[in-house]
Amino acid sequence: MVSDSRGGGAPEFSVVIPAYNVARYIGETLQGVMEQTVSDWEVIVVDDGSTDDTRAVVEAVRDERIRLISQQNAGVSAARNAGMARARGRYVALLDADDVWAPSHLMRARSYFISHPNAKWYAGERTSCRDSLDKTVSGWRYEEKNYFTASDATLPHSSTVVLSRDLVPPDLFPVGVRYAEDLLAWVRIACRAPYYGTSAGATVYYRTRSEGAMQGRANPRFHDLMEAERLYPLYDQLTLPPGHEAEAWRLIHLRFVERWRCVIDETALKGYGEIVDRRRKWVGPLFSAWVKLFLFLLRGLVWVFKQPMQYYLNHHRSH
Repeated sequence: MVSDSRGGGAPEFSVVIPAYNVARYIGETLQGVMEQTVSDWEVIVVDDGSTDDTRAVVEAVRDERIRLISQQNAGVSAARNAGMARARGRYVALLDADDVWAPSHLMRARSYFISHPNAKWYAGERTSCRDSLDKTVSGWRYEEKNYFTASDATLPHSSTVVLSRDLVPPDLFPVGVRYAEDLLAWVRIACRAPYYGTSAGATVYYRTRSEGAMQGRANPRFHDLMEAERLYPLYDQLTLPPGHEAEAWRLIHLRFVERWRCVIDETALKGYGEIVDRRRKWVGPLFSAWVKLFLFLLRGLVWVFKQPMQYYLNHHRSH
């Protein structure tokens, strides 16, 4: 066993891992935490009603810093919220149950917070290739980014995020929202602290698997797009940070379109236009105009491409 370096006091990091039917992966995930160059941590695994051997795998890991709590299946948001509510550490580090950290992940976050004493959150880089994990243990260069102006490539992934515990509001992740729940969570955090730290070099191995929630959903159909209706009231409740209102709304609009894009067919386009009309106040008149212009041009492009084929068919029939 590795004793807490604070002599039984609160650890520096609380690692929250939501787990649902991940017996195949959770052991490797926990091993990655135990190999961290920082030893002052606790792990809170929230078993979200698993029906496989997830619980047994976690219980078999002999480390007093690892705690297991169980709940009826309520979804990843409820599991993360439950784990964060029990966190005792100064910082809360999030980790999905099928991802793996490089040994320096927590040390990088710690070094960033030490060198930036007013900072409230950190988000490293991720990779889908295990061999490309950055295992260097010193000499990192940090960069502060504004969440509302950062490019897609730098936006956080759940397993990369480390938050100051005093920044975490109750129910950070929206329960009942199946997709893009993390998107709303980061916007909520950024509304309170727009700037976060990052460093070059991926320290999170992000595993893609066929049973994952978002796997195969690059182009969800229109009925999946309707899931976004649950997010609208939550976005309406946001208090945007002073001085960043314009950037914040622009980012929210763009993220919404990117995460909830649909198959380009007549039904989907018409349905998306109806959503824009119903939510004109939320998306703003200018944004609505741009979306409608895009849809108009897209329909025109489809019409243009159809004409040669239609001409050929008509000409062929006439002969």
